[in-house]
Amino acid sequence: MKKPGNLARRNLWNAGTRLKAAELFYARGEWSDVVRECTEALDFTFKSLLHGLGLEVNRFQIPGEVFSKERHRLSPDLAADWERIDRIVGAGASSGSDPASPFGNGDFMTFGEPSFSSSPQEAPSSESALSALSDARYMVGLAKEVCRHLHGIKGTAP
Repeated sequence: MKKPGNLARRNLWNAGTRLKAAELFYARGEWSDVVRECTEALDFTFKSLLHGLGLEVNRFQIPGEVFSKERHRLSPDLAADWERIDRIVGAGASSGSDPASPFGNGDFMTFGEPSFSSSPQEAPSSESALSALSDARYMVGLAKEVCRHLHGIKGTAP
C-alpha cells in the first residue's frame, strides 16, 4: 500500500503539470484547453489534499466535494479563503462536469437522436479561462502549503 504522503506528492505534481499546460494554452489563446487543464489540475489538487489528510476517494466520488466535507480535519490556523474554495467546488471541480470536455455532456447514450441531445455548450471566454487559471493556481498553492505542513513535502510541482 502506498503512503498517503507519496500519493499526495504524486497528485500535487500532476496538478502542477496540468497547471503549467493550462498556462501555455492561455498564452496561445486556447480557452477551452485552459479550462479543461485547470479542471484536471483541480481534480488532482483535491486528491492531493485528501491524501494529505489520509483519505482516499473512489471513482464515484467528486474529490472537491469530499474535501469540502472533510476540511474540518485541517489545521484551524491554515490561511485559506473558504468562500472561494466553496465557489470552486460548487462550480464543478470534477472532470465529469467540464464544459470543455467532449464527453459526458448529457447525451452519452443517445446515439445521435436529436430528441435526446443536450444543448450545445458555449465556448469558454478569455475571462472564464483566466478565472479557471486563477482558481487552479490558488488551489495548487494551498495544496502545497497543506502538504508541506502535514508531511514535510516540498518541491512537488514542476
